[in-house]
Amino acid sequence: MTRNKRFFLTTVFAVFALVAVFGFGVQRNQLARAQDGMVTCDLSLISQLYISEHVYGHFPMTDVSNIDKGQYAPLFDAMMEMMEEMEPTEEAMMDPTEEAMMDPTEEAVMEGMTMLASGDVAGEPQVCTDLRHELDAWFLVHFKHEMEMMAEGS
Repeated sequence: MTRNKRFFLTTVFAVFALVAVFGFGVQRNQLARAQDGMVTCDLSLISQLYISEHVYGHFPMTDVSNIDKGQYAPLFDAMMEMMEEMEPTEEAMMDPTEEAMMDPTEEAVMEGMTMLASGDVAGEPQVCTDLRHELDAWFLVHFKHEMEMMAEGS
């Protein structure tokens, strides 16, 4: 009976130790992030940010340097390395149509449309909300402009 009791106590202690180490390890990781000043947003927002930068060359006005890119971090790093290797050309400079798209008037965005609710996440940091709104507005204006350019070409 002593042997079973000792086995039971050893097992309980081992499980407790694993839970304590794992629990405190996760908590320490979260504290380290908080100390680094990094902000964590949700995956869909980081995906939109990557698409806007990588595919469309749009870099938001919102400061994203302190936003944790999560599993997208290696992609952002690779994109930045590629950009550093490239020399700026005239094509890389902002054209007048892009400048006009950066600050759309509210009337132009709302004209003839039902305004859909933003996909804000309850309790998210303000920088995430600001970035979400900026990207939502930019994508809408970008695609409307693209559609107008296609219609003019027809």
